[in-house]
Amino acid sequence: MTHEVLLDATLESHYVILESYLKRLIVEDDAASTLRDELADGLLPLALLQRLCGTAVCEDNAAAIHALCDAGVVPSELSVDQRARSGRCRALSALVKRGLPPTYDLLEHSVINNNELLCRALMSARVDVKGAGPLLQRAARRNAVGVLQALVGDKSHSVDIDYVDGSTLNTALMVAVKHANVEAVAALVDAGADLTLKSHGETALQMARSNVNPHARMRGAAIGARQSAIVRLLETQTRIDQRRLLVDIALGLRALDLPVLQVLAIFHQASQLDFTPPQIVQWEIAKAVKLHRL
Repeated sequence: MTHEVLLDATLESHYVILESYLKRLIVEDDAASTLRDELADGLLPLALLQRLCGTAVCEDNAAAIHALCDAGVVPSELSVDQRARSGRCRALSALVKRGLPPTYDLLEHSVINNNELLCRALMSARVDVKGAGPLLQRAARRNAVGVLQALVGDKSHSVDIDYVDGSTLNTALMVAVKHANVEAVAALVDAGADLTLKSHGETALQMARSNVNPHARMRGAAIGARQSAIVRLLETQTRIDQRRLLVDIALGLRALDLPVLQVLAIFHQASQLDFTPPQIVQWEIAKAVKLHRL
């Protein structure tokens, strides 16, 4: 055996032993500082670092991911195996923050695993959310509030909160109502979901009211209580929306230089239209203005 071959064999044996040792550090999870020290010299082959990165993903070790990236791993050059990444959201979040391309596939993965951390990392990285409406509805169905908030929280980059499913004609808000998910309903309302949209002639509020009838209560007291809470929540938000609209209408009417008594009469008429979609209120106001001008 030549000197060169012997040297190569020695180095290969050394790297096998070293890789085994570094993998143990990754598995231990609390050995991040030791791992970082071992990687500090920056002399390890890139192929070895990438294999270690795969181990870190499998172990869901975010600290190890950061240490490996600092040592030279380029996340955009990695190919994370579908099986290896199942449920590994902390490690994947770290990779996304370090430059792993945000993909719809990963976004779906975060929703399926109900992982807010990964979902927020992807949304911050401006993942393409075109066509992500079904993911929002899935989160609403599972009452995954953190994921819902991550998907619709940033108005400058969010999933369409009022996406309508082509087969059911439901929005995410309606899905949450039908499953008695109070927390999801509250999150969607806070994010600005449209309460006036209808599916088969019913708004989300009307659906909620239908679900608290005596027959629905037979499904259980807990479900009935949650549905009642949803009705109260949606009624309150509808009143708030209605009052905001009435204020806008009052200001608009004053701008028309109508007599004060006419403005008050029209405003009073509009205020009687409780729980009515804004479009109907506007139509009623326009009709009232026309009558008062005759």
